[in-house]
Amino acid sequence: MSGQNPILSAAFWRRVGSPNKVGGSDMDVFEIIARAEITAFPGPALLFGPGGSVLAANREASRLIKALTDGNAQDIRILQAGVSATGRPAIGQIFLPHDPVTGEAQALYYLTAMALAAAEHLSEQHAIGERRVMILCRDGSAEYAMRNALIESRDLYRDLSRCSSDFSWQTDENGAFTFVSTKGALGFSAQALNGRRSQDLLDQTSQLSGTNPFIIRTPVENIEVSMRDAKGDLRHCRVDALPVYDKMNNWRGARGVSSDITEARTHQLALEFMHKRESQVRAIVEAAHGSLDPAAAFSNASTLLASAVGASNCCILGLDSKQRLRILAASNPDSNTQNRATLSRIELEIQDACRNNFSDPISFTDAGVSHQITMTTHAGAPNGAIWLQNANGDANEVNQFVLPGGFMRSLAQTVTGHIGIAIAHENQMCRLAELSRTDELTGLMNRRAFMEDLLQRHGHLHRVSRVGALLYIDLDNFKPVNDRHGHAAGDRVLKEFANILDSHSRIGDLCARLGGDEFAIWLEDTDAGGAEVKARHLIEEAKFLPRLAGIAPADDMPVLGLSIGIAIADPRFPEQLPQLIMRADEVMYQVKRQGKGSVIIARSAGGLTSSISVK
Repeated sequence: MSGQNPILSAAFWRRVGSPNKVGGSDMDVFEIIARAEITAFPGPALLFGPGGSVLAANREASRLIKALTDGNAQDIRILQAGVSATGRPAIGQIFLPHDPVTGEAQALYYLTAMALAAAEHLSEQHAIGERRVMILCRDGSAEYAMRNALIESRDLYRDLSRCSSDFSWQTDENGAFTFVSTKGALGFSAQALNGRRSQDLLDQTSQLSGTNPFIIRTPVENIEVSMRDAKGDLRHCRVDALPVYDKMNNWRGARGVSSDITEARTHQLALEFMHKRESQVRAIVEAAHGSLDPAAAFSNASTLLASAVGASNCCILGLDSKQRLRILAASNPDSNTQNRATLSRIELEIQDACRNNFSDPISFTDAGVSHQITMTTHAGAPNGAIWLQNANGDANEVNQFVLPGGFMRSLAQTVTGHIGIAIAHENQMCRLAELSRTDELTGLMNRRAFMEDLLQRHGHLHRVSRVGALLYIDLDNFKPVNDRHGHAAGDRVLKEFANILDSHSRIGDLCARLGGDEFAIWLEDTDAGGAEVKARHLIEEAKFLPRLAGIAPADDMPVLGLSIGIAIADPRFPEQLPQLIMRADEVMYQVKRQGKGSVIIARSAGGLTSSISVK
């Protein structure tokens, strides 16, 4: 029987002779043939004698012999006892677990047990319970492992499909879903999607890719598509898909898995937006603080801000000490929305917001132009605003972004703190500049500021061919006031005279204290006659200075009055500013020499008129 798979011979089923002594022991033909069959059998094989003793076994049965010895093979014992008792063949199986000592893997054996003669020949057999039984084994471990693996794989796929955010699907030739994993997708149940065309779910207006992965004929990976969920909201999905072909190589649809990446995409866009916003804020802050010239700094910042938010114009406004708005810079200086009426409305809006503790941007539309006002603050108090204008009628910034959990602050709101600091710095610089140009006692312009502005006015005068008048004024008999009533009284006199100059001057006139008790006035568009009237009026007003200053002069005190020298600047007779000043100063001292309390108009630069003395 060697050379081929052994089969059971007829000797197992019929007696071939009487028992013989073989090798000096009682052994009949059944046992001889059985031993030969066991040796030749490719799998584990055992021969059991009376009482279940093992008479013979091949090498492949060593693990089963060990299990029998250890008492771990009750299934074999039961099968052997049953066949021995009935004489009829029987089948069974035995499972051996993993052996941690030897390292042998778990194993499953299918058992076939046979008596050495058929039951109908009981007369020829040994007594019941003494029949010899042969058990042949087939190793089913691989089959068992494969079946378990398939079951586990099926369970694993089912569990992953249920708990995964991905959903698996299959479509037919028309792109309709024929299978969707139990969990469903996009707010639809699996039952609702089955039979529905995939094309109906795709958002055609915003699809990120031109490929429909649900009807592909070649494999695709990481295809992004835009789809509408059960509520109609836009969702973004990533799809991996394979085409499906039948045995005849006919295309039958596609199958794959899809992931809803809307949240991840939203977070990605939010992160990109935040990086962009950070870059914009950094650029605006650097522009606002990166120049020593406040006008240039604000101009650069307003231009960047307008570009970043898509506004047609951006103005940076500052509040002065009287809570009046002034335009510090504009991205579009030629915009016709920059008028006093609009600024007055913005002032009222800001005042109302401050009274009601509002900090949100203020929006309104006027003449088809939308306006968004975002207040700037410093030290807890408003000091200006960012004024965005849009001719398209949309008052909101175009790049305001919805983050997971709420809106991100607008760009204007983000930079208000930095712009507020820049405005406060500019206000401080203006204040310092104003102080450097202002006489500390009277609040009038000091000599340096007066000479700087007078130089500009004098140059402009010749360009437009207009006249102007320069008045040099000296207080007569001011020293006795200091000597008799003290310097505090003298300071009050100077302050009251400064008030007279300021209250009786027009917008555009320049009033200054040159030092001590000397003052000067520049009268724009004023000829000799107008200057004379002004001087006479000041002399009259000066008579009330002692009373205004709270002084009761003694009878022997000289009268407190004014000596005024006037020089007329006439474009017909060009001259340098120092010459004009010298003429006014000379005639003022001429008045002093002639008795004080009067006015002299200096000879013109052309020397064509005589000096005029006014008493």
